[in-house]
Amino acid sequence: MKKADKCLSVFLAAAMLASAAPVTAGAAAPAVSADETAYVSLDYYGKTEDINVVKRYSLNGNRQVVDHGSYGDILNMSNEVKPAVSGDTVTWNLPSGLQDFYCQYTPSDTNLTLPWSFDVSYKLNGAPAKADKLAGASGLVEITVKATPNTNASDYMKNNMLLEVGTAFKMKDTYSLEAPGAQVQTLGEYKAVIFATVPGEEEDFTIRIGTKSFDTTGIVMMMQPGTLSDFSDIKELKSDKDTVKDSLDAIHDSADSVLDTLAGMTGGITGLKSGLNAADE
Repeated sequence: MKKADKCLSVFLAAAMLASAAPVTAGAAAPAVSADETAYVSLDYYGKTEDINVVKRYSLNGNRQVVDHGSYGDILNMSNEVKPAVSGDTVTWNLPSGLQDFYCQYTPSDTNLTLPWSFDVSYKLNGAPAKADKLAGASGLVEITVKATPNTNASDYMKNNMLLEVGTAFKMKDTYSLEAPGAQVQTLGEYKAVIFATVPGEEEDFTIRIGTKSFDTTGIVMMMQPGTLSDFSDIKELKSDKDTVKDSLDAIHDSADSVLDTLAGMTGGITGLKSGLNAADE
């Protein structure tokens, strides 16, 4: 029997608003710009355990990056350069020729305010079940992810972030798979299930799996900003359910990012860089 922590990991990736610096006036080169993605490890039931923030800096011809924040750990994901740290200031002096620079920060404060909070619950054959008892279980497994909008999130986060929730199940030992409202795709020997919703919506995502030996890659939540290519008018979409359904089809066009993340969940944070790159494209 597989260990429960491999069978039922829960993970969240939230692409934050780009923090681009202004272009320097005159003939000077553009300033460094940055965007970031927060990777949050959750416990079986949706509570935050660990947070790592991956930042991508577009150097625009510059060789120095200065970041401000209180971090417990700092990891260079691009080369061997070590940062200079003074208090809450992190300075990277980089070699020439780089276009983009990636690094990972572990915030000292793990109280990250996200657009949704999550509550994950489980049943086995209709009865409430503990997550750590489900690895290799036989019968009907039901997983429900309750996504509740966070009233403490910033207005930008509440009004612009889209949510996708995905997981995948090995089909060899699976008799049935039911996921109302989800998109289902084949991922090798697994079936991937992806739900989506628009900003500010409370949702219950439910999956039922008939199996003789329960096995899943884990659950991943992905949040990313909506753009005009996704929605013509978010307020209109939220009041027009038919249009919302059409827009969710557009959200699912980004499902490759979720699939990449599901495929690499056991590889750690650096293994998820391909998922970050896919989300940026």
